[in-house]
Amino acid sequence: MATNSVRAYFLAAFDGIYTTFRGMQITLKYLNILRERPITLQYPDVKPDIQPGYRGKHVYVKELCIACRMCERACPVSCIGIDIEGKGKNAIVHSYKVDYAKCLFCNLCSEACPVDCLWLSQEYDLSQYVRAACAMEMIDPANANLRIPEKAKVAKPPKPPKPAVAPKPKVEEEQGLEGKL
Repeated sequence: MATNSVRAYFLAAFDGIYTTFRGMQITLKYLNILRERPITLQYPDVKPDIQPGYRGKHVYVKELCIACRMCERACPVSCIGIDIEGKGKNAIVHSYKVDYAKCLFCNLCSEACPVDCLWLSQEYDLSQYVRAACAMEMIDPANANLRIPEKAKVAKPPKPPKPAVAPKPKVEEEQGLEGKL
């Protein structure tokens, strides 16, 4: 009996040392001591790689806009404000503001735009010192010749195929029933 308890003691001690060592191994891995490449970037000097499909700052091309307000209606938090004079083909957009303090970057405004005059770019640095500065005017003369890039286009899922209708089996006249009736 004494050997059993001594053996159990040493197994428990070994298990405690092993699990502590394993836990420290995982911790050191996340502290970047055991890795070759650094996790952090020296941000102003080194820019991060932006993944395709990233939703950043809005790009608005006034020359393409037809002033339909679809983007303003599609926005779930009402962060887009458009000042339009006139109606129809004579409409003139005077102001197009996006309040980034409210914006969810959901891309619903871009999807609703029928002429692709609005999309979300790869620009990610939208930091401001005061909240009022987060409401930005998007009309920029430098955007006059821009067109939506392929990677910013929203991939619309294909329509599901219509189920194939199986041909109805031909009903054969049952022989013998006609004569019995």
